[in-house]
Amino acid sequence: DEESSSNSYLSDTDLYALIDTLLKFDNSFDSKIRNKSQSKKFPKIEEFSTSSKHCRMIEYTVEYRLCQENDCSICARIGRMVRSPSIEIDGYSFQNEILRWMDLPIIDQNNQDHFMSPKLGRQYIDS
Repeated sequence: DEESSSNSYLSDTDLYALIDTLLKFDNSFDSKIRNKSQSKKFPKIEEFSTSSKHCRMIEYTVEYRLCQENDCSICARIGRMVRSPSIEIDGYSFQNEILRWMDLPIIDQNNQDHFMSPKLGRQYIDS
């Protein structure tokens, strides 16, 4: 059965779609290579994953995003540029909201055992 996979995170269909996407982005990609030391064999993927404008790896998550530069070669290889309207919603730029990194948890200074609420964390980050 194509949907049942020994990998509990992805179906075979999703895995093949991911591999196909990586091959389209960087035709030197080889799914048999699995360690970071050999990732330099995929120069376009290496460039993307080490670009601070496009990739952020932290203890909580890995995030990928398009940048806002019209002449970006990485975004061009992805096959798309930012296509959201330049409007404001509740005082925030819609494009900036879509393209900004996820807010990280911030320890509440009044209670060191807890994090700030998302709303207070955003206010803290923006201040």
